[in-house]
Amino acid sequence: MRWLAAILLTTLAGCPICSDGELRVVGGADPVVVNGALDLELHYGDTVLGPGRCGGYWTVEGIEGGDTTVGTIDTCGHFVAPATAPAQPVTIAAASDAPGTCADCCPYGSRTVIVLQP
Repeated sequence: MRWLAAILLTTLAGCPICSDGELRVVGGADPVVVNGALDLELHYGDTVLGPGRCGGYWTVEGIEGGDTTVGTIDTCGHFVAPATAPAQPVTIAAASDAPGTCADCCPYGSRTVIVLQP
């Protein structure tokens, strides 16, 4: 039985994400100015996450919740740009489940956002 558990854990650890979801701006404007905000929604089939439907896992440049250098995002899809514009656009991503936890395919979407210095 240990071998079966090992196979299941290995399989679950490498679960794919489905990249054909869409991350839509539903509040604010893209590009966003420093310290400005955007509200985003993840749409993937029947799955909708964002304002009014909080949940899932949201990252900025691969950092869950973001940070002060790339901007922050909460589980409701509210992104706040950093105080200084990064040299490159930032990638915001959202998924319904934590990476590696889906049995087959996790609803997922991403978008690149430009942060401008006024």
